[in-house]
Amino acid sequence: MKAREIARVFETIAPLSLGIPDDLANRYLGIRIGSPETEVKAVGVAWCLSKEVVDMAARKKMKMLIIHEPGIFSTWTSPFHTNIEPLTIPNNIWKMERLIENGIVVYTAHTNWDNQQEVGMGPTVAKVLGFTKKVKTDVTLHVYEIKPVALGALIKQVKSGMGLKFVRYQGNLNKKVRRVVLAWGSMGSELEAIIANEADAGIFGELREWPFIWARENNV
Repeated sequence: MKAREIARVFETIAPLSLGIPDDLANRYLGIRIGSPETEVKAVGVAWCLSKEVVDMAARKKMKMLIIHEPGIFSTWTSPFHTNIEPLTIPNNIWKMERLIENGIVVYTAHTNWDNQQEVGMGPTVAKVLGFTKKVKTDVTLHVYEIKPVALGALIKQVKSGMGLKFVRYQGNLNKKVRRVVLAWGSMGSELEAIIANEADAGIFGELREWPFIWARENNV
């Protein structure tokens, strides 16, 4: 198949229109490098365009990568420090050169995959955790009611379902959890999401330090 045909199939599942306004405005979704006419026999799927991913795709002669994080294709401007164009960084230059040399097409599926409601990020995580009773969708997160379980047992369930050796947690391991906020990535307002949805706990992809401090202070 051609890369554009694979992209079209993917977008019947996760249309670009599901992406958040910033992703759409900055064109962070879809084919970001390579010719849409490239013939593809093998597709690689990865969280981000790491050096290891690019190198493996080249070695295995994959002609297309579908990644989640926009990474080197996004330009973030901050008022707090000097900004730099991502494609002036030597490591990013290496990646682009390697992709071009090997004719690899890169397709970015970011928030259109986050917000896909059947098999996207949220539903997939819920499935592996055994959460089936969704009681609310709150923009980009989901709220589930589960069989009452101690936090310690829920942590074991998360580690088992996600195939993780370690997770970071905050809370009383004996506290009963009945209602859970499930999100992915770091929202920036995790504690508010838990309180606003009257949940006992929240499960997130990654968190900074201050949500843990607030959680301790608010018994979450």
